[in-house]
Amino acid sequence: MELGPNIMLAGIVFQLISMVFFVTIGTDFMYRVMADKPYAFRCISRTNSQDTLNPNGEKGELVTPKENLTRWWIFLIGGVGLSSLAIIIRGIYRTAELSQGWGGSIMLTQNFQNFLDGLPMVIAVAVFNFINPTYLLTKRAGWKGIH
Repeated sequence: MELGPNIMLAGIVFQLISMVFFVTIGTDFMYRVMADKPYAFRCISRTNSQDTLNPNGEKGELVTPKENLTRWWIFLIGGVGLSSLAIIIRGIYRTAELSQGWGGSIMLTQNFQNFLDGLPMVIAVAVFNFINPTYLLTKRAGWKGIH
């Protein structure tokens, strides 16, 4: 009888740990991009190079991360952050709910289910209806010359 709930609890805890890890790595990445501080083993060249492409697909200067950071990127990062926060809130709720078992007080309270499980998932999914990642794709006339 206890095997099913324990497997579910382990899955929710794994999801919660994965989301916290994702947010931590994402935050570190954004900090390093915004502060222009790559890891010690990486070298980002700021020199002119004929082997690099600018955003228009033409050979020329490298574009620094700050030059390429548009308003849409900021919106997308905010949307991913909001969605991730909602999933983490839901994971914390579900962990507490399943740790009490099927007859626990948290599981038997409908308002907790609505506001701590349903609402975060609606927010996590709905945010991408307004902040669509396809706005960030480069508009190309064709794929000729791209290998």
